[in-house]
Amino acid sequence: TEVDGAFPRDPEPTAENLTELSNLVRSTGAEVGFAVDPDVDRLALVDECGVPLGEDLTLAIAADVVLGHRPGPVVTNLSTSQIMDDVADCHGSELIRTAVGEINVVRGMQRKGAVVGGEGNGGVILPELHYTRDAPLAAALVLQHIVEMDCPLSKSVTRWPHYVIQKNKIG
Repeated sequence: TEVDGAFPRDPEPTAENLTELSNLVRSTGAEVGFAVDPDVDRLALVDECGVPLGEDLTLAIAADVVLGHRPGPVVTNLSTSQIMDDVADCHGSELIRTAVGEINVVRGMQRKGAVVGGEGNGGVILPELHYTRDAPLAAALVLQHIVEMDCPLSKSVTRWPHYVIQKNKIG
């Protein structure tokens, strides 16, 4: 809430950095909590129980919504879990994987005419809007998902298998 350039938590919107948001969601009875990184291109989710959902679920939920309305190819990178294979298969869509990096995903989307894409770090790209990761767009798609599924987020995500993906920084 202060525009002084100081971010109030570690800027990575990962589960271990979302304790305050988790507590806020639980204490207020919110249906969902949203956390973004400093440049607002990645979205992390906390369900209505205050449980942080994995970064891959942001893209999976968004892609599920888009593919439910508009079939077509989906593009993601090689560091995204198999959940995207499951979402694409569910909709009979082709999944294309690219090298890591937003530009690689975007170029793959443009080549294949993808209807949605992104990275498993919470970055969602909808070419109908523009070719860049966009957290507010991802939030809108998650809200659409909650409305369409007509059940809590914690329940709706159980339709997909749970995958564990380990991401570590070296150096």
